[in-house]
This record gives sequence, structure tokens and C-alpha cells, in this order.
Amino acid sequence: VFSIDPASEELTLPYFALLSLLENAIKHNAFTLESPLRIEVKSTQNQVLVNNNRKAKFNLGTSTKTGLYNLEERYKLLTGSGIQVEESDETFQVTIALLKK
Repeated sequence: VFSIDPASEELTLPYFALLSLLENAIKHNAFTLESPLRIEVKSTQNQVLVNNNRKAKFNLGTSTKTGLYNLEERYKLLTGSGIQVEESDETFQVTIALLKK
């Protein structure tokens, strides 16, 4: 699901950020037609929230969180601040800043 705030149209999101977050959701979750993975990408005036339901894969070992770490470091270089991660047993959400074009 994509929900884009018209006020954010003057801002941009680096392609690697969205790609990393979508790959992360697919890599770490089990999904089927009966139990789909739901990913929501939502923009506000100055940030993007990427949220997905959690259904951990049974054979997945402990995550090193390298992908999120790399994204955090890239965002620190671009913006001076990192990303915000919020997780629960049911959901995983990352909030990242939109950049000026």
C-alpha cells in the first residue's frame, strides 16, 4: 500500500533506502497467499514510514541487522541523523527523512 502526502512532492527519497527496506521485509518474513506480507509505504510532509506485519521465518537465524545498519550510516552521511526503527511482535516500522531535491 502506498500513501503519498501531496505536501511531500517537493522532497525525494533515495532509491536505495526504499529498496533496502522492502528487501528487509521480504527477507525476514514468511508469507503465503493465505497469510500475505503487508507492506505499507506512507509519506508525511518530511518523512517516509515503511511498515510491515511480522511473520518470522522458522529457519532464519539471528539477524545481524547489517542492512539496517548500512541504511542508518548512509542516512547519517546525507542528513546528519539516522533512521528510526520501531518493532513489536506484530509489526516492524522504519521512519526515514525525505530529502530536498
